[in-house]
Amino acid sequence: MKIRMKKTFTQYIAATVATTAMLWSSASCSFLETDNSGKLGGFWHLERIDTLATGGRNDLSKEKRFWSVQGSILEVSRREVGIMQPFIFRYEHSGNTLSLSDARSNDREKGDPAVENVEPLRQYGINELHETFNVEALDRSKMQLKSNTLRLFFVKM
Repeated sequence: MKIRMKKTFTQYIAATVATTAMLWSSASCSFLETDNSGKLGGFWHLERIDTLATGGRNDLSKEKRFWSVQGSILEVSRREVGIMQPFIFRYEHSGNTLSLSDARSNDREKGDPAVENVEPLRQYGINELHETFNVEALDRSKMQLKSNTLRLFFVKM
């Protein structure tokens, strides 16, 4: 009885995953085929921000600040109790340059309003509404970005 139930549950999960994937694929116009985020794609933990002018270091390794990249959207968010105001950007990654633009509050009910004040973005190492970073390092596990004033260090989750 136990073996049969385990097998049935496993089959149920497999069927659910397959059905969901099929529906997702048809509903999103083959999202996987249009996602060209490459090595940049995924869920990145912002671990440290260095200030270039002063040499100061801000260790964020214990905090839950993330950059997520999927398709043509880059999202920054804090995943802590009571703090969940994500922001989304359009981005362009070409060679060693990452440019962020069209900053918006990720709030579907309000129509994803445009961000007009950069202040809430500073906690993610973003100091301009249209920010450009030099990609100093990017592989499957680590990313290092440099703006005019900061250097950001990430680990892929």
